[in-house]
Amino acid sequence: MDRSAIAMSLIVASGLIAAAITGQDARAAEEKEAYVSPGADKTTLISEPLPGVEAQVVTIDHYTLPPGWIGGKHYHTGPVYVYVLEGSFAIDEQGKERRTLKAGELYKEPLGAPMQARNLNASEPLKIVVFQVTPEGEPQMVKAD
Repeated sequence: MDRSAIAMSLIVASGLIAAAITGQDARAAEEKEAYVSPGADKTTLISEPLPGVEAQVVTIDHYTLPPGWIGGKHYHTGPVYVYVLEGSFAIDEQGKERRTLKAGELYKEPLGAPMQARNLNASEPLKIVVFQVTPEGEPQMVKAD
């Protein structure tokens, strides 16, 4: 086998390895997302590098959360803002009393502080828009114990 064939084989092998690793990372992220948002209907409106800010990704997601929904306890490493479109958004932050926001209100999640969100309504879904900035390569949400 000549040198160019060996080089091409190494490039193809590297690509296959990278694709496999990326696929595993994506599955792990999906599993973590499923933990944080069981039963949620999520639509990503945008997810791309934040213009003018190195190594940061901006994501805007629309969620419809079913009646009685309880998210997993988690925290974020970047800023997160939740705008309530419909329903009541209940938030349990570690060490604080439960807060409930209604349609038209905005919640600024604390950086690095564990929290848990809920739809306490037993008959109506909750609709929110989540604006988030995450350091590139980090998960959007980190499971908290």
